[in-house]
Formats: sequence, structure tokens, C-alpha cells
Amino acid sequence: MSTLETLAFVAGVSLGVVGFSVAGLMIAGPFGEDWVRRGKQLAKNTILGVVILASANMVVAFLISQLGPSFCS
Repeated sequence: MSTLETLAFVAGVSLGVVGFSVAGLMIAGPFGEDWVRRGKQLAKNTILGVVILASANMVVAFLISQLGPSFCS
């Protein structure tokens, strides 16, 4: 992995941690049902974003291996 890829991955994971932390506070806090609903939606969106981030490198590697040099140029 190059330095830029590593930096982007670490930044994405860090945003995921922040997203889960905020979602947890929204769900567990004494703010009411509207905040719980928003917290659950935030947690779902954060999971989706982390899965996309984790699988992005695999998808790009698969496309390059299947399409070969014509895809890269």
C-alpha cells in the first residue's frame, strides 16, 4: 500500500469511529425518541460507509485484473 492509500484508509476508519461514537451517544443519551431514531440511522449509514471503504481496494484490484491494461490506460 502506498502512503496516500494508507492515509485515506486511516482517515476513513477514524471517521467511522467518530460516527459510531456519535450514534452511540444519540441512542444512549436522554434526548428522546427522535434522537434515538436519528442515532440508529447514523449507525446504519456509518456501517455502510465502512463496508464500502473496506471493499473499495478489492473492487478496484478485481476490475484491473479482469479488464487488464485496457482499463488502466
